[in-house]
Amino acid sequence: MRWLFKYFELTFSSLQNQPDYLFFLDQNRSWLDSYSLFMAVKDEFGGKAWKEWPEEKQSRESCTADPRAIDFHCFTQYHAALQMQKAKNHAEQAGVFLIGDFPLLMSSDSSDVWAGPQLFDLSRSAGAPPDYYNPDGQRWGFPLLNRPEMRKEDFAWWKERVRHTARFFSPLPARPFCRPFPGLELSARLSF
Repeated sequence: MRWLFKYFELTFSSLQNQPDYLFFLDQNRSWLDSYSLFMAVKDEFGGKAWKEWPEEKQSRESCTADPRAIDFHCFTQYHAALQMQKAKNHAEQAGVFLIGDFPLLMSSDSSDVWAGPQLFDLSRSAGAPPDYYNPDGQRWGFPLLNRPEMRKEDFAWWKERVRHTARFFSPLPARPFCRPFPGLELSARLSF
């Protein structure tokens, strides 16, 4: 990371007003602002989970961070996107289709959960019931999606995730499903 920050310091001033970079910022505003702020604050507190940050930093609305640290995380995402786009273009020219994936469940210590806690049921956790291989069951620790709240927002969070991910992978036909995965909803306080 130190090398990357040095590279940022050397090159950011020549990049920050370039049309391609400004276009990237504009096209990814829906997630990039929150992600970069989240990562800047996470760095500031040595990687601690956001629930361990000072109270004023635990809410997206009241949180601030060093603007340079925020710029650094926007810069790294810009370069990651450029590299992914180059990989996709190269693969397609070679007749290879990239198959992408994105998680259906979010870590409770993610920028998605931190910036949009209303979209998740933080009192419940995904898991699996006891079985032959795991007699104690499994607690995965991922908060469940708050589907009624997502429906109120016309699933904007999901639509943006799919739109963003689709830029880097070959299109695949959508397959309907009843549930995204077999699992168990557990109360955050429940144990087997």
